[in-house]
Amino acid sequence: MRCFLILVLLVCSNAFAQPFPSKPIRIIVPFPPGGGADVVARTVAPKMQELLGQPVVVEKRAGADGYTLLVASAATAINNTLAKNLT
Repeated sequence: MRCFLILVLLVCSNAFAQPFPSKPIRIIVPFPPGGGADVVARTVAPKMQELLGQPVVVEKRAGADGYTLLVASAATAINNTLAKNLT
């Protein structure tokens, strides 16, 4: 009985696992075209697409979910750390 229960648990745990990534990935660049962040994102995107086997799109808009990456400068991180009440 114990072996059967362990087997059922192993089968069930594998059934819920999904490969990552399972849909296209977006890289959000909140800076003007041609800037440093834009160049880095557009340089990295083709290699990510090759390695992950999913389309990687560089976009200029806000928004996020589990398949969205944000390319930002160090100033963004510093500002958010030093000034916590930014609107």
